[in-house]
Amino acid sequence: ASNSPVRVTFDSRTKPIANDFRAASNADFDDRLKTDAYGVDSLKVPLPPGVAPSELILPREVSDGTLVRAAKFAWKADWYITIDLNDIDAGDEGTDLCDGGITHTRDGGQGVPNESECNDIFRFRYDMWFEARERKWADVLDVDINELFDWATGADSTGIVYIHMLTPGGDDPEGDGIFPVVRLVNGSTLDYPLTISTRHPLLTLGNYNSGAWQPAALVSDAITWLSNAWDDSEHQNTTVNRDNWNNGTNTTVNAAILAGHSPSPCDHHAGNNNGNCTMGSDLANYGGGLENFPRFLEDWRPRTMTYSGSLVSLYYNQQGTGPWKFQTGPGWRDGGQYYWPPTRNWEFDMRFEFPDQLPPGTPVVGNVIHTAFRPIY
Repeated sequence: ASNSPVRVTFDSRTKPIANDFRAASNADFDDRLKTDAYGVDSLKVPLPPGVAPSELILPREVSDGTLVRAAKFAWKADWYITIDLNDIDAGDEGTDLCDGGITHTRDGGQGVPNESECNDIFRFRYDMWFEARERKWADVLDVDINELFDWATGADSTGIVYIHMLTPGGDDPEGDGIFPVVRLVNGSTLDYPLTISTRHPLLTLGNYNSGAWQPAALVSDAITWLSNAWDDSEHQNTTVNRDNWNNGTNTTVNAAILAGHSPSPCDHHAGNNNGNCTMGSDLANYGGGLENFPRFLEDWRPRTMTYSGSLVSLYYNQQGTGPWKFQTGPGWRDGGQYYWPPTRNWEFDMRFEFPDQLPPGTPVVGNVIHTAFRPIY
């Protein structure tokens, strides 16, 4: 109440007994920090019974019912993009993608880019760099946000873009399996509100929405932030060596994030591990927590990652399933340390408290409030 920050020094793992959690919350936060110890359950998204929250990011299916279509970002999208990797050969990606490998669907009758315009916006390359957390070569679809806005203006503008890559692909030069990801580049300035959604892992390269602020959202299987100093050429070896990397540079992202997270044996979805939740034996399998919900792949020391938005996770990762490990230091994975964390300067974007400033397609949960009752005989 005095606007003095109060550090959270406990959670459901350290206070697994409901009475203990409530006592700690009462002492530090006047009972305003609540979990299921107070009878507060997970947020329920408006989906039919038995439909998993991960459906939100899945592609369109003809069999989808009315409620599922209303919830899926794929059906909300006014620009639905399908990329068939079977039609794209390694070495010819620059020409293959927009010459038959990509399909644009605009349900509102808007135009679609011609081949030249498409090549300015989209570029796909197999095995572009080694993703050290996943231990796989990343097959990368780069989406140039600046070029997208240069084309998508006026009647052809877009609010929600959904990207679906059909796998397995026809080529896999490294032979480690297809691992498609979507990377947003040149996204520091958004011309209007924009939501990007995909069932694949999603990455931002450099600043995103850091200029004149626009309501924005990133909706995907997993989210990774690459700094302004990221260099693909430094990540061309399966032997992870941070000493060969440039340090990340200060980077800013302003967007709501809805993505999957890495599971921990003791998190809410895992059933609290039968109440046996201590950091000891489960440490190697720890999912990384909120601070590692957005992922990193660089040596960020001593740089700052500035983030303003809203972090929401409703499901476990389905594609970006490489574990976050903590053995000798942050990001230690299979004998190699794949990142050092930045200084985190994060906050909830207060503008999201106003409905007219929410990103396009924000899920809405209805609530009926009984305000009056009059019996009629």
